[in-house]
Amino acid sequence: MTKNIISNQGLDMEKSLRILFVEDREDDMLLVLRALSKGNFVTDHYRVENEVTLRDALTNQEWDIVIADFSLPSFTGVEALKVFNEYALEIPFILVSGSVGEEIAVQMMKDGANDYIMKNKLARIVPAVERELKDSEVKRRKKEIEADLKKASIIIDSTDVTLWQWKAEPGWPVVYVSNNVIKYGYQIEEFTSGMLCYSDLIHPDDRQQVFEQSSANIEKHHDLYKQHYRILAKDGSLRWIDDYTTIVRDSQGSVDHIQGITYDVSSFVKLEKDLKYSENLYKVLVETSPDAICMLDESFNTVFANCRKAAMFGFDSPEELLGLNGLQFLSPQFQTLFVSSYPIMLEKGSISVPEVEFVRRDGSTFLGDLRSVVIHNEETKTNSIINMITDITERKLMQDNLSESENRFKLSFEHAPIGMDILDIDGTIMRANKAFCDIVGYSEEELQKLTFYKLTHPEDLESNVETVSDMMHGKSDVVSIQKRYLRKDGEIIWVNVRSTMIRNNQGTPLYFIAQVQDVTKSRKAENEILMAKEKAEESDRLKSALLANMSHELRTPLNGILGFSDLIRKTALDLEVTDMANLIYKSGKRLMNTLDSIMLLAQLESNSKVQNLTTEYSNISRELASICQYYSNEIKQKGLDFIYDIHPNIFLKIEPKLFKQAIGQLIENAIKFTIQGVISVSAALAETPSGTTLQITVADSGIGIRSNMHQTIFAEFRQASEGYGRDYEGSGLGLPITKKIINLYGGSIEVQSELNKGSIFTISLPYVMNNEIQQIVQPKPDVPAGIATAKSDLKPLILIVEDNPVNQKLASSFLKNDYITESAFDGETAVLMARDKAYEAFLMDINLGSGIDGLEATKQIRALPNYTNQPIIAVTGYTMIGDRERIIAGGCTHYIAKPFSKNLLIKTLDEALS
Repeated sequence: MTKNIISNQGLDMEKSLRILFVEDREDDMLLVLRALSKGNFVTDHYRVENEVTLRDALTNQEWDIVIADFSLPSFTGVEALKVFNEYALEIPFILVSGSVGEEIAVQMMKDGANDYIMKNKLARIVPAVERELKDSEVKRRKKEIEADLKKASIIIDSTDVTLWQWKAEPGWPVVYVSNNVIKYGYQIEEFTSGMLCYSDLIHPDDRQQVFEQSSANIEKHHDLYKQHYRILAKDGSLRWIDDYTTIVRDSQGSVDHIQGITYDVSSFVKLEKDLKYSENLYKVLVETSPDAICMLDESFNTVFANCRKAAMFGFDSPEELLGLNGLQFLSPQFQTLFVSSYPIMLEKGSISVPEVEFVRRDGSTFLGDLRSVVIHNEETKTNSIINMITDITERKLMQDNLSESENRFKLSFEHAPIGMDILDIDGTIMRANKAFCDIVGYSEEELQKLTFYKLTHPEDLESNVETVSDMMHGKSDVVSIQKRYLRKDGEIIWVNVRSTMIRNNQGTPLYFIAQVQDVTKSRKAENEILMAKEKAEESDRLKSALLANMSHELRTPLNGILGFSDLIRKTALDLEVTDMANLIYKSGKRLMNTLDSIMLLAQLESNSKVQNLTTEYSNISRELASICQYYSNEIKQKGLDFIYDIHPNIFLKIEPKLFKQAIGQLIENAIKFTIQGVISVSAALAETPSGTTLQITVADSGIGIRSNMHQTIFAEFRQASEGYGRDYEGSGLGLPITKKIINLYGGSIEVQSELNKGSIFTISLPYVMNNEIQQIVQPKPDVPAGIATAKSDLKPLILIVEDNPVNQKLASSFLKNDYITESAFDGETAVLMARDKAYEAFLMDINLGSGIDGLEATKQIRALPNYTNQPIIAVTGYTMIGDRERIIAGGCTHYIAKPFSKNLLIKTLDEALS
């Protein structure tokens, strides 16, 4: 193996090239060198023929390029490439051969060769080498740049500077951020992945201002500017930064992207705040100090004095003191003491002398404490003395008051039964009492490192930030909200927060004071109460439904029993049949009365419809007269005298049906228990200690009641006569129902009675005179004769909608002489029949079994042409309080409760069709 060096002299733009040849034939190497010389290359070259010499050359020398033959006697180009790849050199490897096939050459390029050239086409060698050398140089420079960037990144990461690059798009999506963003608690990937934008970093209160300033700078082509604002670290803490922003534009002047260098200046901001605070504090302390403060030069002449000094010593202003010798304000003995103490002052820096005798301008004296401090000026090499003088009397008084005030505030704050904390305008907690610490589970020291953002539940944070912003901008200085806190242990709690904004005299926000009360248990209790209420209401609804169904199911068969027994007793020719029909009718009536009493009692005790009953003013005088007229025939038929005296124009807010039930029950009892004599009813207004009352009295000359039974008779299912041998029938519910109705309207009922001497029942109801009652009841105009009562010669066509065959047959029987009737057993059939034929009225059962009910059928019939105002009479077993109103509101024009009589049915139809 030999080393050959060929140099081409005298060529323009000569290019030096170090070549390592893997070649067994020197003349082939020379051919390549000759071809390269045409490209102005000056070469240092070395030729090897086997693996050992190749490894030695690659290890001990540096080369710019390797040129290898494919076929050598003991070595191949493939093996040479494999060895070359082991060294991972950033230089080209070019294959030159006269025998390699194209497939092998392509495979070698895949394995790392940069190019292959056939020996019969060596003219390609120059451009190939130039190209590969250029690519190699580019790769080398790229690695150097990457290394430089890595070094720069290491330097940047060790500082408080963070590099950013973001797109000029909404939210400012981040393209690049330096590694030290981790100091804010974030990972680079959170920004570069798009999970977070740069705008997410900016404090919500500063975000709009930053956007607006950036937009203004872009518009004005101020492409380099600085901003000062707050950002949020990932833990919720605040950081102040200086942002040096650069707008990068494309060749057309449009914004390509934005890059910035942010510098964490939080410590400087805090230092600046502390310095400003100290300066303000010094100024405030000096100017508002209760002590007299002055500065003396080395000759003890006054060079500064505060207002308190002037006032304390009898001067109008501090300026009058300037130039005066400070010793003249000391009594002679203390002048000597002060002068002799000056060296000690210089040595120790300060002295304090209690109870010094001072002399005022007018010559009067007072005692005070003197504190003197020496200030040395390094520039002038001079000393100054600051004297602080305290009037002992004022000091003691102030100390006592201050001590008391501090203790009071401390005790109030620390031992307040509710949580209290003090926050600066950034939301950072400055103080917190024990109650607040107990609420959130943090110590005061831990809280002072947090903001309220950290404690607030994420779902409440946005609205809370908006509330704070509103307070900062003066919309309100006191706000009360209910929100959720996250305790230290992760528990979510509910709290009531009352925040107060404290401002200075200029209205600038200073800090917040918050009062916090844990309401988690009360909210839970409220929810439990609400659930219990809903459960009770559901139970009430179920009970109401049960009562309604019981009423319906009992009244429906009773309707048939009473109706047909009434028809039989009035039409039967056989006297025995008539007697049996009378007994059936009487038994049915008794059962009906018992059912009515039980249902009404159940409603009065539990039904919310009764408890929430809305009433209008009723003419009680008229209602009482109507009741008395109703019972007058029955009383006369029994041979009794009947007297009633009713005061006119008495109005009360009471439900008429319940009122009639209560009074009727008392009159019925009087009829039942009076064999001879008189029954009387009276109503009048009376003045009592509690106010005006309406007193209604029902009296009789009947059998009377033993005194020991006066309370028993108002108990459910109890009577004065009880047991197997009782003298009178009855359920024992009449008087309890009467009492409950009267009590419902704030009234009372009393009884006066003796055995065999009759009874007096007195109802008292509260009465309020009201101007509203004068216009309540207006007389209805009389209906002209011949209009309301006139009937057509043609019988009206009536559709009976009833699923019970007995009740359907009963209604048809009642109406057969005056009306033409047709029947439908369900709501769907009724709607179809109404569509095909014109009916003048409908008798509508409400509970029609399966399918649509009577109210839905009514709604669908109303939707048909010509049926908008047609009479639809509800005939139903639903008789609970409120059922009539609900059914009329559902579209029916009239209401009949089961069981009903023939007279009632015909009378109602006549009224509906008139």
